[in-house]
This record gives sequence, structure tokens and C-alpha cells, in this order.
Amino acid sequence: NAFAHEAGIHQDGILKHRGTYEIMSAELVGLEGGRLVLGKHSGRHALRRHLETMGHHLTEDELSAVFARFKEVADRKKVVDDRDLEALVHGEARRTEPLYRLELVQVSTGTHAIPTATVRLVGPEGNPLVAAAQGDGPVDAVCRAINDVVGDVAELVEFGVDAVTEGINAVGGVTVRLRATGTPAAHTHPQDTLPREVRYTGFAAHTDILVATAEAYVNALNTLLRARTAPRTLAHKLWDAHVVRPESADAPAILYVDLHLVHEVTSAQAFDELRVRGLPVRRPDRTLATMDHSTPTRPVADRRQLAVLDPQAARQLDALRANCDAFGIRLHDLGDDERGIVHVIGPEGGHTLPGMTIVCGDSHTSTHGAFGALAFGIGTSEVADVLATQCLLQARPRTMEVRVEGALGEGVTAKDLVLAIIAQVGVAGGAGHVVEYTGPAIRALDMEGRMTVCNMSIELGARAGLIAPDDTTFAWLKGRPHAPRGAAWDTAVARWRALRSDPAATYDRTVVVDASAIAPMVTYGTNPGMAIPVTAAIPAPEALEDATDRAQHAQALAYMGLHAGRPIAGQKVDVVFIGSCTNSRLGDLRAAAQLLRGRRIAPAVRMLVVPGSQAVKRQAEAEGLDRVFRDAGAEWRESGCSMCIAMNGDQLAPGEYAVSTSNRNFEGRQGKGGRTFLASPATAAASALTGRITDPRPLLAGRPAS
Repeated sequence: NAFAHEAGIHQDGILKHRGTYEIMSAELVGLEGGRLVLGKHSGRHALRRHLETMGHHLTEDELSAVFARFKEVADRKKVVDDRDLEALVHGEARRTEPLYRLELVQVSTGTHAIPTATVRLVGPEGNPLVAAAQGDGPVDAVCRAINDVVGDVAELVEFGVDAVTEGINAVGGVTVRLRATGTPAAHTHPQDTLPREVRYTGFAAHTDILVATAEAYVNALNTLLRARTAPRTLAHKLWDAHVVRPESADAPAILYVDLHLVHEVTSAQAFDELRVRGLPVRRPDRTLATMDHSTPTRPVADRRQLAVLDPQAARQLDALRANCDAFGIRLHDLGDDERGIVHVIGPEGGHTLPGMTIVCGDSHTSTHGAFGALAFGIGTSEVADVLATQCLLQARPRTMEVRVEGALGEGVTAKDLVLAIIAQVGVAGGAGHVVEYTGPAIRALDMEGRMTVCNMSIELGARAGLIAPDDTTFAWLKGRPHAPRGAAWDTAVARWRALRSDPAATYDRTVVVDASAIAPMVTYGTNPGMAIPVTAAIPAPEALEDATDRAQHAQALAYMGLHAGRPIAGQKVDVVFIGSCTNSRLGDLRAAAQLLRGRRIAPAVRMLVVPGSQAVKRQAEAEGLDRVFRDAGAEWRESGCSMCIAMNGDQLAPGEYAVSTSNRNFEGRQGKGGRTFLASPATAAASALTGRITDPRPLLAGRPAS
């Protein structure tokens, strides 16, 4: 019992950390490691993990079918073995024809003769394939002959024989397990990146054990070859390209990081950890720092003299400056012309490129997925790990497709689209997944719109968001300061064009959204999933089926001071904020200016316009957008995160209502007691003009684009 686990809770413990249920190392007593015994108490997760070690990587639907049948078999048998699982997988999930089929096997051997085997297989094209080989024994000869036909792609690591029937004509069952050739025992094949060492299992029964051996070996080879050539999603391709060490029973995978973005809030403790351990930063050249979260945005003549009102914020900025100087990291300091919000300056500088892995101590790192990069937020301890090793421990995520059909209507933006997606899927709908956004409505978005969508992937619980790069991506990146140039650019684009999901790739989950049905959206509650069309009424908690959801909605309405059944349009607004890593780019400012040009905001409204970077600020000023905002009565600020996180005085007073283009509307997010409605820049600008939540479409009619 020390190393065999059948109960679901024990299996979950052993899969996460062997030390939880093993008091010593299994290897010390001659075993390969903790062994899961699959039986009636086993769980879905244990079954999935074990099937992956057998070379079967199933979709959610396939796994559901196999798991249902597995529970039936487990109710009848004490233990479900690999032969049972092979039968279940092929019966419930793998209904395709085998790549290779055995037609003939002949073996000659004797006391002094070297065992020789001849095999004839039918190949993928239906053609007969014949080979002969000698071996150290009959079984070895059979396996070598089959390898001569298929190619030296596998090696035999386990061989077992069991009696299936009794008597003179007894049928023997042979189980073989293979490992991809050249794969070390502690690693998976580079194409697979499946948990632990992947061993491909085959089983066959025959009165002739050598025939059963050949059939079992061919079955296992078919499984291996399918896994190696299986269509892959974009997320899997990016993962496969960056795995340093695959996931094992004891630890997550080690993933290489191409770009590490650093800011002042989550880095100080990480640098302290390096000092304690006496470690340098592994790749300063792949690390970029900026000041953004704690920076003041009130304009001054000399940006180096920006007044930091919060003492803690000042300490954070000073610490980042000292740490970057000590460890040799490039920093965009307060007076730097390239400074800005970390998820704005990465793309605009050409630091963010397709195919990269990108991390940052900020949850909205998913923004960079708009370029076909695998990008996600990490915690402070993980920031230290990446600084020290340029690698990160990660569990292989599941995949989810959000396919957006149709086209967005006039006045409906990327922000409205992503709020509608979150409202449909829920704030936990993408948990544990990397979401890939596909479909014609996604392809029609410009890069700024794509960044907005990927930015808010975390708000539906996803680990990251992705959009495959295309000509829109390449045109936006070309000529950026740190993007490749000349022949290197052409080579890079040719490589980037392969960064898309294979046509036959399957996702663990797919959600379809109709873009044509989406109107301008606005939130009414205290998470981004509580979003409705601006033309709709506030939903009643009683309409929800789940008791927890009803309680959360009732609490949200009480905090927001709203009443179910009333229209959301017309709700009073005190403050309007245009900014954040979600909506502070040049296109966002143009969208707001289109509505504000020649108009004045409502007298009781305070409006802050905070560009996402100094580069965006310069471009907007060159186009005269700053004058449009000032003439309308809005405040034009320096770049930074600002009111998104209520920093340096940019915050709501208790009870105030704000329409905000940021990404979170949690209680107190924009100031203690402050109440936030999330919306697009167009809806925010329209609401500023009227002093109430307003559909921007009537105000946009006939107005030229900025």
C-alpha cells in the first residue's frame, strides 16, 4: 500500500506531490515509483493522467465517454489494467483505422540458430510492407523486423504474457509497452509533452505467443505514431516549443521564458530573494522593466519630477530603480520617453513577438497573446524563479476555443465583444484553459482590438488568451524598434505564419459567440461577468438558478445601489476614466475623441484620459486629441495605470459612480466605496457627455472618425 493508490483522494495527492502519501522514495525499494491502481474509487483526473502515460491524449468529450465505461468496468473488477483501458479507448474514442496492420509473422529459431523473424504489414496507403530481422531472441527478432518496416521510432521497455484461456489450444495475451526512440527515461518525446514518461501500450491475444507479440507491438506503434502526428492547437505548439523538461509525477513541467516584463509592485521581494541566495539575473537581455502601477499621472513640466503622493508607491519606485541598476536590467524610468504601462510598451516597442513565451507579475499579461504569444501572469515567488533561471514551473494547460462568428455592428467594439464573451461563459468558464479566439469577427479586429480581447481573458478565469498571427499582426509589428529587420524580418514572418492551430486540431472545450447579436455592453455588478447590453434592464437575482449566484448578484446590486428591473441606461455617472492596459492605446483615444469633438462633458462629471504610454501620449498630441479632450472639459494626463487601481489620488470617493474602460469592477477596486461600470471608450465618452450611462450609437451618427 505504500506505493499503490486506488482511492481518489490518495490518487489526487500522489499526482500533485508524491510526498503527500509516500513516506519514502519508491526507488529505494526497487520500484519505478508511486503506482496508481485504477479501480472503482479512482477519479477522472487519475484516469486522464494514466491514459496520457499510455500515449492517449483525449479531448473532454472522448474522456467523458471513456470514463463512463471505465466506471462500469471498475464496478465489475477489482482493478482495471492497461489492456482494459486500451479496449475502452479504442472502443469509445479511437474509431479510426490503424496506420499499420499485421498480415503475417514467421519466426525461425533453433538450438544453434540465430532467431530470425519475417513480418508483412499493410501500410497507411494499403501497400504491403515486408521485412526480416535477426534478434537476441524470437521476441526481439519480431520487434526488430517491425521496426525495419515502420522505422526506428520506438523501443520495447515492457513485455508481459498472461494466459487468457486454458487447455491445449490456450490463448495467450501479450502486453507490450514502448518508448519513443531516443527519449530518456525521465522525459517525454519532444512532440508529445505529456505528463511523466509516455509509454505506448499495446495488447493482443493469440494461440501463438509470437503472433500476439507482433500484433501487440503494432498496436502500440500505431498509438505512438498517432500521438506524434496528431494535429495540435496553437497553444500546444507554443508549449511544445518551450518545454525544457516535461511534467513528471513529482513536478510540473519546466517552461523556458522568452521575455520577462517587470514592474515595481511585484518585483521587490523577488530581487530580495536573489540577494539572499547570491544569484544574478540569468538573462538581463530578456528582461525589461518599467514604472507604471505606482506612477503619478498629473502633468508636470519635467516628468522626472512627477509628484508621488503615496509613500509606499514612492518606495516601490525607488526599489525598482535600485534593483535594475544593481542587476543590469533595462528600466523605463519616470522621465523615459519609452515608459508606460507594461502591457502597452511591450507590443509598441516590438519586444512582444509571435511565438514567444512572455510572463510578468501582473494578471493581464494575457494581453500579449494577441500576437500569437503564450503570455500569462505570475506571482512574486515565480518572478524570482524567472529572474534566476529564465524558466518557470508550469502544469500543461487545457485548451479552449472561443469562436466568434458573424460581424460586429456599427458602434460595437472589441471591449463590448469581450464583455459579452465573459457574460456568456462566466468568470470561471475558462479556468485552467488557454483560450484561443477564432472566427471572422476576431480576424476583422485590428491589433488594438485584439489586445483588448486577450487582455480580459483572465476575467473569464483563463490562464491566457491567444489569437493566431496573420497579416494584420505582421503589418502592425513591422518597423517597431525591437522587431527584426531586413532578411531577419522575412525569415521571422515565414516562421510566424506556421503559428496557427492545425485544421483538424481539437480543443478541450469550444464556445461559439454570435458577434452580430452583440450591442454596446456595460457591467452592472461587481465582476466583469455581470454585464448586459446598454439597452437592457438590470437582471433580477431571482432569475438565476444557482443559489450561490443569486446571493452574489443580490450582494452586488446592494453594493452598487442598483435595483433589478430598471434600465441600466440613464444611471447617474460621477466620473469617467479612459485608460488602463485594456483601453489606453491610440485607437481607444481616437474612439473617445470622435464623440467628444466639439462637445462638452456634463457639468457634474469629472473625466480622466490617461494614455497607456508616453509614445501613445506623443502620438495623440500630434493628432490634436489632447486638445479635443481638454476642450471637452476632460483632464489630459501622463501615462500610467492610474484609476484602474486607484493610485496616487486617481480614485473614486465613497459612493461615487464611474464608467471605466479598465478591466475590473470589484468592490473598492477604484477607491474605497467606489462603484464601477466597465464599458468601451465610446460608451464611456458618451456617458461623460450626458452624465448618465448612454448608448454611444445615436451620438456617433454622422460623425467622422478621429
